[in-house]
Amino acid sequence: MNYTKGEWKIYKVPAAFLINTDNMENIASCSNQANAHLISAAPDMYEACKEMLEELKITKGAAGIWLVRWAKALAKAEGTDVCNTQNAKR
Repeated sequence: MNYTKGEWKIYKVPAAFLINTDNMENIASCSNQANAHLISAAPDMYEACKEMLEELKITKGAAGIWLVRWAKALAKAEGTDVCNTQNAKR
């Protein structure tokens, strides 16, 4: 998956929160601080989820439903989630 690497940081400006990289490349902007925090955490959450899923595949952990949930979350992040793709076309 190709996304903007590096730490995504939040910058407060009048009436908005900007999410930028360390070199000030703009990722997103929003008016809600909670959404800004969620967006800025996306790369870390994605990588952690991906690593955990791979580890569970290797160890064949007894995570059951978590394995499915992580796989679905990664598919959604990567734009390969069948359910969301079908819903978006309606």
